[in-house]
Order: sequence, then C-alpha cells, then structure tokens
Amino acid sequence: MGRIRQLERGEIGAESQAVYDWFVADRGVVPNSFRTFAHAEPLLSTLVGHYRALIRDAELPAPLKQMVLLRVSALNACHY
Repeated sequence: MGRIRQLERGEIGAESQAVYDWFVADRGVVPNSFRTFAHAEPLLSTLVGHYRALIRDAELPAPLKQMVLLRVSALNACHY
C-alpha cells in the first residue's frame, strides 16, 4: 500500500507553518498525522480545531486523555 509523505515545515504554506510552530511550542514536535494532513491546508486547519477542542481544551486529566487515545487506537487496530 502506498503512503502519503509527511511534509516538512519548509514545504507548506504560512497557515500550516503556524500550526507546525504551535505544535513545536506546545509539544516539542509536530505529530506525524498533522504532517500528513498538511498536504490539504483546509483539512489541517479543521483537524487542529478538533484536536484543540478534544485534547487540549477538554477538562479531563491528561493521563485519562492518553488512556482514551491508546484504547481507541487499539480498538481500531492502529499502531499509536
């Protein structure tokens, strides 16, 4: 199966670069899924909005959020 290449910061537009910069400041790294979605800037913007609402701004404790992410990944046979 083919793979979609993950884009580096220098390969993307200004709006996506702002997303990359935010992730680096917040997490120290841009997650691979976001680097892949950078091929479609409108999708990347939408994904970031959902990420911030569900992961960053939710009132659940961080360890519980991570457990939920891991469990959902396992249920969907994703290697997270």
